[in-house]
Amino acid sequence: MVPMSLCDLGFDLIFLIDLCFRFLAWPTISHFFCDAHNVIDMFVLPSLCIRLALGINISPTTHVTWSTLLLCFFPVLRLLKLLRRFQTFQVLLSAWWAVFEALPMLIFVLAIIALTFAAILFAIEPRTNITDWGSALWLTVVSMTGLGYGDLSPCTPEGKVCISILIITSLLYLSIPFGILGSAFTLAWSQRVAVMAVRKLRKHLANHGFTSEDMQKLLEFFDLDHDTDISLVEFRTMINHVMIGFTDVEVNDLFESLDFEQCGRIRAASFLTLVFPREFEECKYTYVPALRKKHRIFY
Repeated sequence: MVPMSLCDLGFDLIFLIDLCFRFLAWPTISHFFCDAHNVIDMFVLPSLCIRLALGINISPTTHVTWSTLLLCFFPVLRLLKLLRRFQTFQVLLSAWWAVFEALPMLIFVLAIIALTFAAILFAIEPRTNITDWGSALWLTVVSMTGLGYGDLSPCTPEGKVCISILIITSLLYLSIPFGILGSAFTLAWSQRVAVMAVRKLRKHLANHGFTSEDMQKLLEFFDLDHDTDISLVEFRTMINHVMIGFTDVEVNDLFESLDFEQCGRIRAASFLTLVFPREFEECKYTYVPALRKKHRIFY
């Protein structure tokens, strides 16, 4: 156990050094604690404090709580550190947020189905088989998901008919949310380049302290022909001027992602709406929707 504990301690020290360098190199300290990846890194640090306080080799018998935390929970947090390297994870989150509006009603109807059939089962099954209402609800939920653990099963003909109807009904109903989620993920994945480009731009602008008012002034400054549209040359000049670390290829990809009408120009109002969706209403631009429904992007 001692070699493994020393190896574990070494990784904790590496994570601590990495976090310190990130903190020192972060453009804006106030935004450092708002980044989800940095918060995960900070949650990993208590494992180092626990090992230094209790010793390298912690006995599982004398320190049950601390050993459980070190062996069960902190490895999960360390694994979450890899989310920083999986940029496409944002695509999955975008799909979830897109269907989040429809989920409450779908879950509500699902709960109504479960409670209704649980009440019917509890009424028609003998108490020797289903002793309480909680057991009836457990049998209902297990049957709806198609798992069928086998610990409970109906023993009366009426109960078997009820479970059969429940299985067919739940299978037909569960295809609705799964279909919505699959469709949203397919659309979000097809737009993953635009999703990741805009999210990267948002992150860089936030880390460097740029606000919606600052970007509005920059758009006005670099809009040389004053037509409220930004060309590729103007866009590349603006991105290079603010020095947020985009390569020429990334700038071109970002421009193509924001050029929804494929006309070689970006509408300033559309750009501000996508990059600053919450603050845009405070800007003076009058937003004219440039995006048709089929072109909307998941952010």
